[in-house]
Amino acid sequence: MDMLESEEESDDEEADEVIDTFHPDELNDADDEEEEEGEDEEDDELAAALVMSHTHWIYGTFISFNGLLIAESQSETARLSLPEATLVASIAQAGRVLGCLLSAQLTDRLGVLRVIQLGTPINLLGWPLMALTGGMTTMVAGSILLGVFVGLNAFGGRLYIAEAKLLFTDWSVARPCLLLLMQYVFDVFCGGLVLAQYAPGIFQSVVASLSAAQCSQLLAALQVCGLICSATLLRWWGRRIVLMTAGALGCTGMLIVAAFYYFEDSLSEYSWLVLLGVVLANAASSGGVSPISHVICGELLPLSIRPLFGNVLSLYLGGMSLTFLNIFPLLRSALGSHGLFAALAGQASLQ
Repeated sequence: MDMLESEEESDDEEADEVIDTFHPDELNDADDEEEEEGEDEEDDELAAALVMSHTHWIYGTFISFNGLLIAESQSETARLSLPEATLVASIAQAGRVLGCLLSAQLTDRLGVLRVIQLGTPINLLGWPLMALTGGMTTMVAGSILLGVFVGLNAFGGRLYIAEAKLLFTDWSVARPCLLLLMQYVFDVFCGGLVLAQYAPGIFQSVVASLSAAQCSQLLAALQVCGLICSATLLRWWGRRIVLMTAGALGCTGMLIVAAFYYFEDSLSEYSWLVLLGVVLANAASSGGVSPISHVICGELLPLSIRPLFGNVLSLYLGGMSLTFLNIFPLLRSALGSHGLFAALAGQASLQ
């Protein structure tokens, strides 16, 4: 009995100790800390989503700015020559490649949210260097920083060797990847971003009444219209018909420009033909091969391979755009304007 009583007394003492150590205020403080941590995470996600949503808008603004810069380089009051303006426009693609490579490394160390947020100071530094300075060196530095920002945020993700193996061993994965890589060749070389950057200068050379800013605004408006029409027609006709139609329109636009330059002496009064041709080609690219390539990526690529292929695609597009931006004026000098646009028309017809 004495043993039982002693055990009961010890149990009572332990219970009293538990009661003494229990403080409801501490539980409330812990709950408050968890709520604050949850709110901080939500704020981080909101900030990252805000930066991410502006990536393509910033990239589009940068493309339009380069178009104005290249057009200005061909005027009498230019601060930069055409080769210098081309360098500023194209070096951003090298920055994009660098940003993509950094994204793959930094994502493992910092996490996706921190990598996205890291792009904010880079973007804030890049634009003043590009737009508020007149020096060649500072503009190149700003262009590289903006390219790094796009590379960090547009297609960033981790790179896994196990996923990379699927690109070479699984034909069901390799086939849509190869298809997309081929599609983006047409996107870059048959209009797309490169032609949009040279279009204001082309317009001004034949239609003196149009300013470079008006040309950029016109192209941007028609690109939006092309995307809207593409989204509508995809539901009615399917991606194959829309892609073929866009290729035909792009080819027609290029041929119109080539014909004008070939018969420029007799068609000098019809300079609006160049405007029509470039607009058709650019709108066809914006509403055809470019959005449909993204649709194919979402429909055909397995979810596990998309982050990896996003990195590959960003590197691929950056390299091609860098190449074509630099060789476009060289090809125009070697083939003549009519020869260059005839060659682009032939490539567009392959779609």
